[in-house]
Amino acid sequence: QILKQQPEEGTTPTITAMELILKTKICDAVKSRNIGLNLPSEETDSYRLINGEGDGLSGSAVDVVGGQVAVVMSSASWCEIYKDIIVETLEQVLQNEHPLYST
Repeated sequence: QILKQQPEEGTTPTITAMELILKTKICDAVKSRNIGLNLPSEETDSYRLINGEGDGLSGSAVDVVGGQVAVVMSSASWCEIYKDIIVETLEQVLQNEHPLYST
């Protein structure tokens, strides 16, 4: 289990291994949808942003519906354990582009 240490006063907070992995995988998924698949597009504003195993995040899925909402779903225990970090990382990567709704 990865433990997040509280930074000492006056120091820069450190990023955990899980945060780094999630940020990398989520950024890669976003890039592949935006650049590789040209999503969102004029034809559709609803699509699967993160597709679990296909994006290296087994048991997780994030859907963009109507171009406005990212729906976060999980079917793996690691997703529940790191739910807060997953949501925080999604919010950072999406930069408030899509509000989040978690299930």
